[in-house]
Amino acid sequence: SYTGPLNATKRERRVLEYFVLGDRESAIAFLLAASPDDSSSFYKDALRALGLASFRLTSPAEMTGAESFSPSQGSANSLQEKASKVLSAHCAGKGDILSSIVMLGLIGRNLDAVIQLQDVGMWEHAATMTASYLEGDQRQEALERWALHVIQAQKNLWRGLGILLSCGLYVETLEILNKEGLSLSFLTLFDYIERLYTERGREHMLGSERFRTMKKRHLIVMAKRLCNDN
Repeated sequence: SYTGPLNATKRERRVLEYFVLGDRESAIAFLLAASPDDSSSFYKDALRALGLASFRLTSPAEMTGAESFSPSQGSANSLQEKASKVLSAHCAGKGDILSSIVMLGLIGRNLDAVIQLQDVGMWEHAATMTASYLEGDQRQEALERWALHVIQAQKNLWRGLGILLSCGLYVETLEILNKEGLSLSFLTLFDYIERLYTERGREHMLGSERFRTMKKRHLIVMAKRLCNDN
């Protein structure tokens, strides 16, 4: 064992000792403790930490080509996720967004990577990554965040509504149209969605008292406008 400050050689020997003893968790924790301010060794230690996190024992079944799942695989996945999350946070803290989102992508955290791009204001890049890597509910969540940003921060209502509609967020679109008092657009979309869901035999919330009240209010508004025009 060593006491006092460790130079590069002693640090490497300490990690090697942990590793050969099978204590990869301690070896990885030791590497992750490196300060991102020390750019000369941080990325080298980061690469080593990820390598150690991905390392797993080879079972006899795997050596003979048989398919199996060993406890070491689960351990490797867990360590890799922990290491990648810590390194991603370090990189983001230093403004290295590219390395940060790559670390997240390594462990399948694509939605987290997209949200990180959004949080630092890289909305167009986030939208492109959403189209390339996200599906289903994750894609919908990322696009909804983008749409709300476009509406609230960029003050581009119709573009934001278009994004919401593109990912099937019809009810959310109706909510915004109602809030903005856009009666004609609300009624047009309401009737379209109601007809669409009915044709597909899908349940929807447009028959609720709340949405029926909204529709009635907008019908009254339109009726008054028509009377005034006449």
